[in-house]
Amino acid sequence: MLNSQDANQRFFDPYYAAKPRLSLGHRAARAFRRPFYKALGSSRQAYRDSLLTDCHRAHCLELGIGIDNLAIELTQRGADVTVIDIAPEAINRARECFARLALGRHIYAFVQDAESLQFPPGSFDLIYGKWILHHLDTRKVLRELSRCLKPTGRAVFLEPLGVNPIINLFRRLTPHLRVPGEHPLTDTELAMFASRFAEVRVDYHHLLPLPYIPQAFMRRCEQALLCRMPSVGIYAWQAVITMLRPLKSHC
Repeated sequence: MLNSQDANQRFFDPYYAAKPRLSLGHRAARAFRRPFYKALGSSRQAYRDSLLTDCHRAHCLELGIGIDNLAIELTQRGADVTVIDIAPEAINRARECFARLALGRHIYAFVQDAESLQFPPGSFDLIYGKWILHHLDTRKVLRELSRCLKPTGRAVFLEPLGVNPIINLFRRLTPHLRVPGEHPLTDTELAMFASRFAEVRVDYHHLLPLPYIPQAFMRRCEQALLCRMPSVGIYAWQAVITMLRPLKSHC
């Protein structure tokens, strides 16, 4: 039986090795979900803004190679960035990109397992990732985050939540678009974060994922609803999660 990292590598490696040929079902499902993913502007922007704040001279670690080039932007703003991914083809492509941009000794890419990081304790000021934690064993990755962060460091992640019944229905109808074993985060897993960090902030986004309504208007409605009823936040589609003050005594 495959563990979570084997499943992730086998799912993602073909996408980096060559452009995949998708079945009609894959193409239809992706066409259907495309406008919904385009409506994720507020969560992506909040995540980006958090990372790019106070990043000069920071030592950063990105878990899982993203397609938004934030590692490059952090480097251009004066940070030193290490990028890891379980998929060798993803790392090969990243190294080629970094070489073309002549980023030099400020950015590195390694094939590595996020559940067992090969870095000394307290190595990083910032550890971040987008849509990565829900592919991993929550307890293992939280242990590694708290171990590898400096006492004053922070971890920032953009993650899907797994409580909204409508979104979960779509997930059940499109299993071929997902890695076997992935688990959008629930309130139980969010509670685990507090066992490794003294402070956990969760910024909820997309309570009503309606793609054809202006995002700014939707965000104002969501914020008003969350102000009156904070408990409904767990039904959001996405959350920007910030973890501060790692509890080293748990390592």
